Amino acid sequence: MKFIILLFILVLIQVSNQTQQFTRFKNQCNFIPYQNNIIVQIWGYWNQQQCIQCQPWCTCTEYMGCTQISCPIGHVAYQKTKICIPCPKGCKECKLGYEMNIKSCQECEDGYQLIGKMCVELTVFQIRTSQLKEVYMVYNNPYSQPLNNKFAICQELDSSTSLCSKCPDNYFLNEFNQCEQCPTGCICSQRGTCLYCMDGYFYSPVANENTAILNAGQRLQSGFYQYGSGSCVKCKDPNATQCTPSFSSSCAQGYYMNNAQTQCEPCNVECIACKTSSDNCSSCQNGYYLQNSSCILCNSNTLLEMKCLNCYQSGYCLQCATNMYLSKGQCFTCSEGCVQCTNTTCTMCDNGYYLKSGSCQICAQNSQYCNDETGTPTQCIQGYLLVPDINNTNNLICSQNINNCMMMINSDQLCSQCYPNYVLFQGTCVQCQQKILGCTACVDNNINLVCSSCSSNNQNGNNYYLDINNNGCTLCNQGCLTCSATACNSCLNGYYLQNGQCVECQQQACKTCTSQTCQVCQPGYYLKSIDSQNNCMLCPYGCSNCNPNGQQCSECLPGFILRNNGCTIGTIFCAEYNDSGICKTCMYGFALRNNICVSCIDFTSGYVCGENAEPCNSFILIAILLIQFLN
Repeated sequence: MKFIILLFILVLIQVSNQTQQFTRFKNQCNFIPYQNNIIVQIWGYWNQQQCIQCQPWCTCTEYMGCTQISCPIGHVAYQKTKICIPCPKGCKECKLGYEMNIKSCQECEDGYQLIGKMCVELTVFQIRTSQLKEVYMVYNNPYSQPLNNKFAICQELDSSTSLCSKCPDNYFLNEFNQCEQCPTGCICSQRGTCLYCMDGYFYSPVANENTAILNAGQRLQSGFYQYGSGSCVKCKDPNATQCTPSFSSSCAQGYYMNNAQTQCEPCNVECIACKTSSDNCSSCQNGYYLQNSSCILCNSNTLLEMKCLNCYQSGYCLQCATNMYLSKGQCFTCSEGCVQCTNTTCTMCDNGYYLKSGSCQICAQNSQYCNDETGTPTQCIQGYLLVPDINNTNNLICSQNINNCMMMINSDQLCSQCYPNYVLFQGTCVQCQQKILGCTACVDNNINLVCSSCSSNNQNGNNYYLDINNNGCTLCNQGCLTCSATACNSCLNGYYLQNGQCVECQQQACKTCTSQTCQVCQPGYYLKSIDSQNNCMLCPYGCSNCNPNGQQCSECLPGFILRNNGCTIGTIFCAEYNDSGICKTCMYGFALRNNICVSCIDFTSGYVCGENAEPCNSFILIAILLIQFLN
């Protein structure tokens, strides 16, 4: 009796666990498209027919709108334009500074450490190879093991210096604060040591498996030591965890030692572990139970299908696979479309099905979700809209959106509303430019699509005028900014208007001119009269506008700042300047030092910083010592 009660309790616990493991989200408007193999979450809103897309990571009430933004991990919200800006590499949480520049990190991803409000990669210290002597070269020693140049990511950095202080297993901290790999199969603490061998290796007291090395471990010409007087040699048996040169003493899981103590043999496939023979099992795979050192299939299981995942010694099942239900110690398949059931009664259906009287009925065609009582669709799959049936307006059906509609009238697939930049024309949504070249706005007059405005005022030269008689846009002549059917009305920069035509200015770098005289120069030039002829002369370096004699700047080109009536390139990596043109805030990864933005974490900079630079003398000391050693 106690045994039956115990089984009953275990079954109840398992059913409870199965219920908690499955969660079904219904009638949600969210898209997860792939962009360059990166998943981007884009939310949407329901317009009673379909889900309309919002800006990425936004909630909204209009197409591509953004009411509220909630950025994913590793991003920060820029509220001014409602976009998510990615944090710097390795930064899990960050803050913005001036405009869209990252100010600092608050939390780092795995493999990075927060130092001075920056996320620094736990990796080897980067040193220029050209500055190093070949310190790893082993001279005139044909028997030595080749020194290993493989490195690993540091596990922990010193918060005051950013140098590595702890390496992962099987690596040691070398002379350059790098995590260098130990000899193959060896766990070491420093170069020339081997504390013990990894599983699958044994220690050989010579540096080479076949040849004794007399000078192994001696100081080399380069100033470094070879590995110690021994090495870890891989077991001849690949499935052994412990061995000697002649035999194996311990085997990996899933293998046993044969009677001759020479080799590890595989256990039967149903065994997780076995002893003395392949069928003498000590533990079993899922779907089996252990009985008299043999693994027996649970009830309901076959070699081709595992319905029961865990069972009691008698074969009484305790846990079933997905889409199965447990009844009297056996597993049975749930009905079609059912993802969770008890006995023959379904309790939860898959998308595209609805629950009725304990069974799953298929929803109407092309439905994503449907009414749990009638099966009529409540939301359609992508590319279909939920609209009234043209034959019975009381019924809603899923109709394919073949005309790019935002909303449709009914199942005849004619549009009633279009997306922005589209026009409703004879029940379809079209772009003016697709129907009439150069047209930027158009209307439907119930007969044709009539253009109301054309593309103009473009400095790239692709300007049109509206040809009402032919219901189209005609390209203006060369140099025209705006025009009519008979003449140019205004000209592009570098042209002047003459008799309805735009003629190119003769003076170089001239922006506005008359027939013979330049009046205004292009940015970066100033107007100067030479021999009664106006010419455009180059302003001082970085100026976009300068005084009449060209000696002082009044405005600067992008990337330059005005300082003392001149334009300077400013501080490299500066994010924000004060009114005097002096750098106020640096970009992420750089800190202000004597009005210059210096790299925060760098071997030669001498700083570890976040918002403010802090001197780190240990960097300078290491650099000096290294230079002395190499010389």
